[in-house]
Amino acid sequence: MTPSRRKLTVSVILSTVPVVVIFSYIFLHFLVQSTRFRAWIQTELGQRTGYEVRIGSLRLSPPLQIVASTIVVSKGGEALFQGNRIILVLTPLDLVFRRIHRLSVEKPTVRVNLKDLFKPSERFSPNLSIRTLNIEDGEFVLATDDGESFMVRSIRLSAKNLNLGGKTGVLINAYLPWLDGDADIQIQGPSEVREAEIHIRQRSPGLLAGLLQKKDQAAGVLTAHLKLKEARDKSYEMDASGNLHEFRVGTEKISGDFKSRLDLDAELKGVRVFAQLSVRQFPSKIGRLGLSLPAGPAAVTIAGRYSIPEKVLTMQGIKMAAPFGSAEGKGNIVLAADPATLNTTLQLHDVSLNLLKQLLPESISSLGISGMASADLHLSGPFNSLAVKGVAHSEGAKVQAEKFNLSHLSVRVPFEFAKSSIQAKGMHIEGKGLTLDRKGEVQFEAREMSFDGDMGKSPNGFFKTEGQFQIVQGRFSTPDGSKVGEQLAARGNFSLASGLQDNRIPFKGKVEIAGLELLWGKFFGNFKEQRPIIEIEGDYLPEKDEVRLGPTNIIFRSMGNVELKGVIKGLSEETVFHLDGRAEDFHPAGFYDFFIRDTFKESHPLLGKLTIDGRSSLVVRTQGSLKEFIVEGALRLQDGEIREKSDRWRIGPMQMALPFKFQYPRAVQKKEGEQPQMASLAVQAAKLASTTIPTIRMSFSFWNNSLQFAEPIHIPLYGGSVVVKDLVWRDVVGAPKNLSFSVAVDDIRLLELTEALGWYRVGGNLSGSIPQVQFVGNSLHSRGEVKLNVFEGHVLIKGLEIQEPFSSLPSIKMDLWLDEINLERVSETFEFGRISGILQGTIEQLVVTQGQAAQFKADVHTVEKQGVSQWISVEALDKITVLSSGNEAGFLYGGLAGFFDYFRYSELGFKASLKNDKLSLRGIESKEGQEYLVIGTFLPPTVNIISHTQEIAFTELMRRLERVRESGKAAQPSK
Repeated sequence: MTPSRRKLTVSVILSTVPVVVIFSYIFLHFLVQSTRFRAWIQTELGQRTGYEVRIGSLRLSPPLQIVASTIVVSKGGEALFQGNRIILVLTPLDLVFRRIHRLSVEKPTVRVNLKDLFKPSERFSPNLSIRTLNIEDGEFVLATDDGESFMVRSIRLSAKNLNLGGKTGVLINAYLPWLDGDADIQIQGPSEVREAEIHIRQRSPGLLAGLLQKKDQAAGVLTAHLKLKEARDKSYEMDASGNLHEFRVGTEKISGDFKSRLDLDAELKGVRVFAQLSVRQFPSKIGRLGLSLPAGPAAVTIAGRYSIPEKVLTMQGIKMAAPFGSAEGKGNIVLAADPATLNTTLQLHDVSLNLLKQLLPESISSLGISGMASADLHLSGPFNSLAVKGVAHSEGAKVQAEKFNLSHLSVRVPFEFAKSSIQAKGMHIEGKGLTLDRKGEVQFEAREMSFDGDMGKSPNGFFKTEGQFQIVQGRFSTPDGSKVGEQLAARGNFSLASGLQDNRIPFKGKVEIAGLELLWGKFFGNFKEQRPIIEIEGDYLPEKDEVRLGPTNIIFRSMGNVELKGVIKGLSEETVFHLDGRAEDFHPAGFYDFFIRDTFKESHPLLGKLTIDGRSSLVVRTQGSLKEFIVEGALRLQDGEIREKSDRWRIGPMQMALPFKFQYPRAVQKKEGEQPQMASLAVQAAKLASTTIPTIRMSFSFWNNSLQFAEPIHIPLYGGSVVVKDLVWRDVVGAPKNLSFSVAVDDIRLLELTEALGWYRVGGNLSGSIPQVQFVGNSLHSRGEVKLNVFEGHVLIKGLEIQEPFSSLPSIKMDLWLDEINLERVSETFEFGRISGILQGTIEQLVVTQGQAAQFKADVHTVEKQGVSQWISVEALDKITVLSSGNEAGFLYGGLAGFFDYFRYSELGFKASLKNDKLSLRGIESKEGQEYLVIGTFLPPTVNIISHTQEIAFTELMRRLERVRESGKAAQPSK
């Protein structure tokens, strides 16, 4: 053939092929859509498979895509397959290699009888493969002869390289979106035993990671082997086993092994289930519980039965062992619901309390808790919103923090957890051995503490708790031991909340102190009878570390109510406060009895003899810190009264209005131009034993720690007066002993004064002036002198000093000058017989303690005065002899007494010194080693008295003086 002819032939062929192809495609297009071809296909498929096949319509779409609509496959009148549309894509090569390029099925429903799975096929098994299989919104029904079925809906499948028939059975490669992984599924085996191998590889999270990931770099892997066979009793058995490697469930990864056994009854109504799962690393979080769980191996075993008609899994036994504890229980899962629901009871054992504290507020959850808990739980509701109800209990737990320790904790908490909220009602928490040890701060201990109440936490973080508490045998102390509380017993109630939008924590409570022995500096009190009550309400602001107190009441049984409100800042560091207080009906009597008299009556006996009465009101404002603060306010006293318990004297009623301002620990410099506010005091009367002092009015100020009286205080007394001037207490708080004043006494009648005091009745008057009295160290010193016009002479008192005036043993020091004292008046007054004459002398360095002389130096003697005779009676001689020797002198003077009642003397006196209870006594004159107390005259009747005791214990002398007083009851002879 010539080249030109060959070229013509090729041209004809090339132009003819497209025409043939086009006409062939047109022919096939009309052929596929023809009724005759559709009937032929239905018959051909029915003969080859043994099933009845009906196709609603067929069409061919470019290039080689066959679309079948409304397909039904049935057998014996029962539909086995139904589908809206099937798209079959072929290529010429696929026809050669018995392969389908792509098969897409929309909304298929497949119905399979369980027994048919184990029957050998009567027809041929096609040996072909499907390169790509897509199923959208599929439904699978597994049925039995009596009409029971098991259904799975909403199936989506994307499989590649699916092999059917041959020795390999079915091989599927599919993407599982709900697991975010690719699955290789191979089903094979003879008709009586079906086996499946499943291998799932999850994709790494994230778009980029999924695109770049290689097949052997899967993030999680699940491998399983399933074996299904028919038993002799026509029931079915399925065994499954496998393992997981970092298999992702939610946000957690699981690695471990599993195995299970399913026994299906012949009617497919029930399945006995047994499953075991061993996890090498338990998930740290489960669902929405919000708990961080400890890492470690775990094992779960489930045994039960699944009801196919009801779609309910009844778990007859659940056992779990995990790092956080163990559990056992039973219940059921309803799979018919969407989502599935759970109704299960569990008993938890040996659960670490560290897990439960995660449910508490951050301020509490920061504590270290060691110990185990148990719980009885009931879980119910849909899987994506489980509700948990139960009771948690623990015994013997320990709680520790940097400054906190609780050696024994017992807890019983009934609770409900649902939708990320928790409610606990009827809680009982009991602790023993509580210690709050803060170095350099207040330390607190308690033998027992308990709390009964409710608690709740909502999903938005709102937390609230309320209930009753009790403290038994509490104790607290400051580092220096100056403030100590023992035997604290308290009970009360409180409520607090947190998690509000403004971040404040409102609280409210009431505390009753049933017992407390409190030492606060020099104050000591037992609060058992007072039983104070504290009612508190306010808000805590964590961001500012600040407490805002609302109306807070402190109530004492015998005193009344004090109301406080204000702000306290810096609880965790140096605390500062700004508080306002008010007491409308405060009882000074209760305050004095408890805080002053009962505390200081031993060291200050005078306070124990006083009684206070009246009504008062108080308004006060204080600000600062515990180390340094200022107090300002006003005190009003109505119908106040001070009296001695035996009612020998009383002062009142009194009315007082006292504005005040003081600072602790000492006063600061006064502001420029600041003037103190004046107070007023009106004493309507002061009743003494034999007199009544009329109304006294005075004005003064207590400002910047200084107590000052603006005007002299005039006190009319026993026909005379006492005037106190320049009374100043410069710093009552910082320097409580810095006191000064002056006193003037004018013409007070001694007879009325001594009668009122129960002393020997002494005539005369008392006058004098002390221009300055002030504290020096622990003593009250005076300058000036006081003159007593007494016994027709004078007694001058100088250098008056009171040592430790507020202690239980105050002592008085002074010097006395005696001038022209009439001895006859003295002896008559003190019933010492009769002695006439004039006495003078000095008693220096006199110290009187508890009403008795403790020290002195005395030089006392008589002096001659014109017109004054010097006589001494026999009775006086006898008493002087008793004092000097301790013996009665009756045998000396008894015979003479029959002739004389009085004796003359020329001198009378003594010199004496006392120290440490040792009295040295010397006479007025010493002759030949003898001390003469009385020297007689030359003219009779005369007498000499010699002291035979030159040194004697002063206590012995006081006993002799008591004998003299007893003998003074005898009648005195007349001159």
